[in-house]
Amino acid sequence: DTLSRSCNQVVSSSQLGLMLRRILAVGNVINDGRRKARGITLASLLKTATKKGNDNKTLLDHVVASVMKQGDPDGIVNFMSSMPSVKDAKRIDLKDLRATLRGLEGGLTQIRNVVAEEETNNEGICSDEATAAFISKSSRFVVEAEASIKSIASLLDEAETKVERLCKFFAEDPRTCEASSILLIIIEFSLLVNKAKDSWERRNRAAKRKMRKTPVRPKTAPGGVSHSATRTSSAAAHPSDRGALLSAIKSKAAGNNSSPLPPAIKGRKKPTPPVVARPSTSAGQPPPDRNALLLAIANSRRKP
Repeated sequence: DTLSRSCNQVVSSSQLGLMLRRILAVGNVINDGRRKARGITLASLLKTATKKGNDNKTLLDHVVASVMKQGDPDGIVNFMSSMPSVKDAKRIDLKDLRATLRGLEGGLTQIRNVVAEEETNNEGICSDEATAAFISKSSRFVVEAEASIKSIASLLDEAETKVERLCKFFAEDPRTCEASSILLIIIEFSLLVNKAKDSWERRNRAAKRKMRKTPVRPKTAPGGVSHSATRTSSAAAHPSDRGALLSAIKSKAAGNNSSPLPPAIKGRKKPTPPVVARPSTSAGQPPPDRNALLLAIANSRRKP
């Protein structure tokens, strides 16, 4: 009965069917240009699932990652939850069951013959009560044993039918394929799926930790300059201190061209000085001093 239940659970499991279809679809994409497969055999299931690509990840890794990113709404990754009897039936062999049934039938035949012989010998004047009681109890046992063996044979026939259906589900020959080999491969495949799931969860947690540790970069203005740097440079480009500016102008007026301009006004366009009318000079009078003229211009720009 356990074997029959496990076969029914495997064949009717929608989660397992969806997982196999996804693997088949991804495998056909990888084999693009070749003849597309229409199903997966037991011999190719584990080989296909563990096939690695250029990124050193298996085909099953990609399938499980795709399902987990979608939240696995159909419970595909946990398909073994729909087949609770598979682990209990993995060691059951129909050949062993059939041989055990034949042994029970042979033992029952021997008991039936002994009872018939005792009935023949206990007839007539040679009968005794002990032998009669033995024959009576043995006869009842034979009847009950025959009913039990018939029930076991019926269950075994049903199990053989279910195993044949299971073999055809995976395109295997029922005459050479055993149910235990199919169930063991399914269990091994479920372990590979769980391994791929654990690997994806570890990578997902690591990515979330890295995202939390990464500092937020300030927004940048056009040209790759941050807004904060733009504001700082703008503030520096318009200083309120005019002392440095006047000192630089006086130094220039004195002829000291090596005196650098203050950092605040570097790169700024020089303002156009106001036009100052030069006093007319009479003949023989020297022209006005250039340095005094520049100093007068600087004083005129000073705020009152």
